[in-house]
Amino acid sequence: MVRTYLLPVNWHFLGSLVKLYHRDLKEKGYFPTEIVFVFPTKRAGLYFKHLLAKQSLEKSFIFPRILSWEEFFNLAVEEWLPEVTFKIPSPSVASLILLKVLKELKMLIGKPEEDIYWTGMFLQVLEELAWEGLEPRDILYSPEGLPKKAQEFLENLSKCYQRFRELFQELGYYTKVQIWQRIGEELNRYPKVKPSFRALYLCGFAGLKKVELNLWQGLQCLAKNGLDLTIVFASAGGERHPLLANTLRRLNLEAELFPEDCRYERKIYSIGEKTLEVWEALDVHQAVEFVVEKLKNELPNLAEEVLPEYLCVVVPNSDTLLPFLKALQEIPEAFQSLNVSQSYPLTYHPLNTLLLQIIELHSNQKLTEKGVSFPLGEFSRLLSHPLLKRLYPVVREKVIKERMEVFILSRALGDYFTLAELKNALAGLPPFFEEELAKFYQVFFEAWERKSFPRGIAEVIDRLLKDFEERGLPKKEIEDDFSWTEYLAYKAFLKSEVLPLFLQENLWTTFLTEEDYFYGLSLLKDRLERAKHYLMGEPLRGLQVLGFLETRLLNFKKVFLIDFNEGILPPRDDFNPLLTNELRTALGLPIYSSALWDYYFKTFVDSLEEGFFVYLYSSEETALSEPSRFVHWLRYTKLKAGHDLPTQSLNIPIPPRKEEEGIPKKEEHQQLLIQLLSAKEGISRSFFETYFKCPAKFYFKYLLNLKEKEDSTAVLGQVVHEVFQNLLTPFHNREIVYSDILPKIPTLLDRVWENRQLRKHLDPLSEFLSKELIKSFLEKYFYSLKSSGEKRIVLGVEKRVETFFNLPWDGKSLTIKVYGITDLQIERHSPEGREFLLLDLKTGSSAKILFQKADGFTRLLLRDGAVKYGEAPDWGLRVKDWFGSKLENFQLYFYLYLLLNEDRDFSNFAKISMGLIRITLKEKYEQIYSFGKRELEAIKENFPEVLIGMLRHILEGEKFSFHRDRTCAWCGYYEVCLGFRSGRGKLVGVE
Repeated sequence: MVRTYLLPVNWHFLGSLVKLYHRDLKEKGYFPTEIVFVFPTKRAGLYFKHLLAKQSLEKSFIFPRILSWEEFFNLAVEEWLPEVTFKIPSPSVASLILLKVLKELKMLIGKPEEDIYWTGMFLQVLEELAWEGLEPRDILYSPEGLPKKAQEFLENLSKCYQRFRELFQELGYYTKVQIWQRIGEELNRYPKVKPSFRALYLCGFAGLKKVELNLWQGLQCLAKNGLDLTIVFASAGGERHPLLANTLRRLNLEAELFPEDCRYERKIYSIGEKTLEVWEALDVHQAVEFVVEKLKNELPNLAEEVLPEYLCVVVPNSDTLLPFLKALQEIPEAFQSLNVSQSYPLTYHPLNTLLLQIIELHSNQKLTEKGVSFPLGEFSRLLSHPLLKRLYPVVREKVIKERMEVFILSRALGDYFTLAELKNALAGLPPFFEEELAKFYQVFFEAWERKSFPRGIAEVIDRLLKDFEERGLPKKEIEDDFSWTEYLAYKAFLKSEVLPLFLQENLWTTFLTEEDYFYGLSLLKDRLERAKHYLMGEPLRGLQVLGFLETRLLNFKKVFLIDFNEGILPPRDDFNPLLTNELRTALGLPIYSSALWDYYFKTFVDSLEEGFFVYLYSSEETALSEPSRFVHWLRYTKLKAGHDLPTQSLNIPIPPRKEEEGIPKKEEHQQLLIQLLSAKEGISRSFFETYFKCPAKFYFKYLLNLKEKEDSTAVLGQVVHEVFQNLLTPFHNREIVYSDILPKIPTLLDRVWENRQLRKHLDPLSEFLSKELIKSFLEKYFYSLKSSGEKRIVLGVEKRVETFFNLPWDGKSLTIKVYGITDLQIERHSPEGREFLLLDLKTGSSAKILFQKADGFTRLLLRDGAVKYGEAPDWGLRVKDWFGSKLENFQLYFYLYLLLNEDRDFSNFAKISMGLIRITLKEKYEQIYSFGKRELEAIKENFPEVLIGMLRHILEGEKFSFHRDRTCAWCGYYEVCLGFRSGRGKLVGVE
């Protein structure tokens, strides 16, 4: 017998199921252990069990079997494949098997990081094909513009798939997809086989894949031979969503409305009647503070046993989880009784960043006449890692530090060195130092040698964990401290997901050989860059903090949802160039629209009584600056019911956060700043800009002298600058001939690309796209100049300009040297005459000149004495008002001030202009702002007062405050700053 129901979630999905269960027990004479309930998530099953206990009609009772879909997998194997033994490989083992296949078929590029990247893309294709039960066919005519590696794979898809499957079978491995498929085949082949249970309830599933559909059809066959099968679909308002209609059609089922007599007793609200509010926040901290303030008002009025069913906070973006948990500490009783079902990234844990730097050092080693040699630049970066002085303080001892510096500075940064050379440079030290250095050599070099691979990697990771526990953590660590919890999470990740892979030496000898050592390093790097930890509390106790999908089938009276932004809800899929809509059609794969997320959201809204949705708003055109598309659906639905749903802004006063707001300035900081200002080399534009954009970053960079993690976009910028320099230097003091430049662009770009080893910084797809973007930009930019017929003469390329001014300080006058490197100095001929044009090349998409602010500030400079320091209550705010919130216009005036103080005659030029060249594929490549004679005189005369005011503000401010916005995640000091902001600076090894 098969029963199929549509159960409106606003009836209370699980509560209504409980009533159906009790009715079936009486009418059908089931014994509870003969019944199996299966839910999409474990959490839904736990809540169902809780409701069963709460609403039981008997004083004592026995539970039915309540399983998640993953747990049902194990039951299904026991029932229908009892004789089959199989091993399910981890994703890393699957990658190793596919690497072996690609090696056999001679399809490896020979560059490990690229091969690992493409292996991940290929595995995703093979997995999707398997879920749909499709035999792949070769795609001989792939879409234009697809990288060559992807084309090669598609052309040999059937061969790769066949060999991959053969290897799996030879080694006794099965994927879950294969096992589900086999169970489905067994059920369809032998429908009279009776399972150990009489009744099966499949509750709340949607969007089934082909293999899952085959399994469900097998269960329907069992139902014709004695199994009582009940399928319950969750619906919004009892309506048949198109997704459900399609699933019912594919299963050849007819659904009826859930029995009215089994409806849970609760008031049913339509969406028009529900309390729904949409709020707009300017940053994540404002959003979480808003929710925490609401919780402060709610939680004291709720008994602990009521809370799990009454209130829920949904955090669909894992990056918001840590700020929310930190803010929640303001409510101790809520923070101590808390359930969090999500994962948060462990990528920035200091141990993880240290391991990644070690891998980078060894991944770039090469074999020379002297033996295995390591890049000096990578080693220098490793030595500056803030955790190093805690784990191995010997390397920071004065005598060793000085020798290390001599060893590094005596060579060019691009040089290579051997371990023997390093040991020789540090030889002859006291025995204690020698012993400690021996440990350092072992952990950072010797354990990573090929002869020790792969077990050596597992051993060195285990050693680092022990050293971190002994030296890396503060001595008075307590177990309920978040830093300790975070460390335990990272340790668990390494022990469960990384170490087993490298302890199974037979895997490596089977799939790869010692010569494939670099593939092991790349695979390890790939795993570490995906490090996550799943938090778990008590699902039926305290405040529930869930990811969006965990809310399926659950009913809460009140729900707070943070990050209600497009790209987060619904989420944006990771881009795979092999699974575009065009290629999906060619491969026979379904094209998934937003139907599934539309279904999830509508049932989610229908299940709650009150909802508070907060999205982050940004005036910038970023990927996550838009509210979710579901905001518009909510508003439309409310309007249909005669109610409005306005967006409300969070302009309410937010109480100060109970975390560090900045790093207090001390007397020694002021002394260090004076030393920097008095330095012979002088200070650059970035000295000023860094402070006024983020004082904390200024502190890490200039006072702690920590090296910033290199960003791939910065490397791309260096490439463009180098290509420009090589293209234009030959035309110094003469007119640019564009017909000479244009043919050289592809070859020159290739040479610079190879010299800078861009494959180290980018994944293969990003490398392909970035290179094509730069090439297209360069060609279009110079072609547009050629087409304009404009005459340009190069006066300088990458030319240094500098000047001096006096800073009154502490009764003295400090002479300050300021300098800058101008990208291009150009003489441009126009109908107005000769123009001196100072151009700066910008690779950032947000680079721009703010013309209105420039007009205002220029007028201000023309008013004598209008920029004197001390007149404004907050000089920092005043600077941003003059130059823009990101100091967009500061460079405009700073470089012109330097230029105007050169011993140089500009009288032959009709005007002087400053401009930006922006990497874009739009037609307007340049933005130019021109100055008149009076304005230039005002800049030369009054701009030093601006610089004096900025420097005095830097010297006199109370603290190096933390700048917070969503660009923080891309900052090279992110992990260090995170520790300081939460008062845990010691964790990352920085005093």
